[in-house]
Amino acid sequence: SAESAAAAANKVADQFGWDAESFEVTTIGPDWGASVIQSSCIAFFVSLLLIIAYISVRFRDPKMGVSAVIALLHDLVIVLGVYVLVGREVTPNTIAALLTILGYSLYDTVVVFHRINDNMKGEDIKCTFMTMANHSINQVLVRTINTTLTTLLALGTVCVVSVVFGLDSIFTFSFPLIIGMVSGVYSSICIAGPLWVEWEKRAGAKPKK
Repeated sequence: SAESAAAAANKVADQFGWDAESFEVTTIGPDWGASVIQSSCIAFFVSLLLIIAYISVRFRDPKMGVSAVIALLHDLVIVLGVYVLVGREVTPNTIAALLTILGYSLYDTVVVFHRINDNMKGEDIKCTFMTMANHSINQVLVRTINTTLTTLLALGTVCVVSVVFGLDSIFTFSFPLIIGMVSGVYSSICIAGPLWVEWEKRAGAKPKK
């Protein structure tokens, strides 16, 4: 409690002859943690709504926005699930890593949807949504893999160095990023695109914008 912390600090100060103005006692209780969690959740859900709105306006298709957010949620579940399995503590560095993962994953998804949207503007389209999406993903696949491998090379080096030198704060940032990067590439290609295709097929739409 704050009272016991202050008493312990005063006892130490008396032993060393310090005056009361030379130190300060600060405590962080569960109320502070609850308020931070509440604010973070509100900000997170607002950001998801803004992502849906942006992608829906950008590509003139709300289904793309929802599909992108579902892929983002998949990445978060994967990263947090691995954290639970290995018994790691969720710290502010972990939260920062999760936000970075959202940015990378969303970028990959937008690249895929942008290519699909461009290919659908052709004058003579005689293929299905699945063929269109598959062709579009193949067009950006090499770029996505090269970008991800380059980033993973740097992150892997940082992670190994942090383990060797015992830099836990750096490890708690780089480790979830590695998981999220791999998951983000997978979700952009294997979840966001196919989910949108299936949604369009069920809606009875034709591959033409």
